[in-house]
Amino acid sequence: MACARAAVDALVGENAQRLTELSRVFVRTAEARECGCARGGDVTGDAAFRAGVAATRAKVRDLNDIVVQALVKEGVNARGISPHVEGWRTRGVGVVECAKMDALERARADGAVPVLHGDVVDDSLQGTSVLSGDDIVEFCAIWVQKQSAWLDGDSNAAPRDGKGSNAALRVAFLSNVFGCYDAPPTRDVIASEDDFDVPLEIDQGESVNLVRVIEVEPMSSEAVGDDIDARVVSVVPLVDACVVPSSTSAPPPPPPPSIRFENTPTDVTGGAKAKLAAAIRVARASGADVCVTRPGVVRLADTPSRTTNPALDALTGARTSRDYPFLGTIVRVAADPPP
Repeated sequence: MACARAAVDALVGENAQRLTELSRVFVRTAEARECGCARGGDVTGDAAFRAGVAATRAKVRDLNDIVVQALVKEGVNARGISPHVEGWRTRGVGVVECAKMDALERARADGAVPVLHGDVVDDSLQGTSVLSGDDIVEFCAIWVQKQSAWLDGDSNAAPRDGKGSNAALRVAFLSNVFGCYDAPPTRDVIASEDDFDVPLEIDQGESVNLVRVIEVEPMSSEAVGDDIDARVVSVVPLVDACVVPSSTSAPPPPPPPSIRFENTPTDVTGGAKAKLAAAIRVARASGADVCVTRPGVVRLADTPSRTTNPALDALTGARTSRDYPFLGTIVRVAADPPP
């Protein structure tokens, strides 16, 4: 619990400002895009490209250090790990060909919490490639759920179901929105610019719907394709996402017939589509519920004296015990596949 809370706190407040500024360098501007890291290249023969790769790697290490330092400040024995240093390699963008897990195993043996980050790694097809944090979370989640030593020590773990699934595996993809929406948001989340302890608020003029549940058909971890092959089960107006429905509540809007994405050409890590695709593959391969939400404390619209922290609820498993709905999107394997 303490580790999860510290991890979420590391992504909000003053840390969020620093993280935002540094992450823009990686996914939107300067080094990552201008040097062509995502397209690949030869770091041994092109001095400008080599310099760009080095600068990008330095920036994402700086970003990771902010998170590590915030965790350490809260008493967590955190250890930063850079994939390219540890010898991670891809075979095309987002396809992990080699992931050396020695550093993670050493961290666990030492009682440390490993903290990885998106990186520029060697690529067997194109020289280099951007390996996003989403790809790393996907790979690590599927790897960890196969390692009994990592999960069986959790006193909250449910019995294995014979397929390798374990309730101790909790995966959350955090972003600057509260999950998947049925359209681009029209209003910014209300946040204090001066006092980071003031809870966030959802603007009551916001008109988008939050996708509550996305279901996918089960499949083996050896067959995790890239297609967004899933169905939306339920949606709710974002402004009512934490309101407990009553007999007088308006009926929820119908779920959209398909999943589509607005283009995000400035994000070299793949944007919302890559994040959801990774969440779907983790759910399919592990059987775990995967949450997509935003870090930070949020004021409940119908009860202003109460707050929720959806990222913390997702990471601790508390989302299932709250007396109000989870503020986020849950990706899960369908219990009964659609006809």
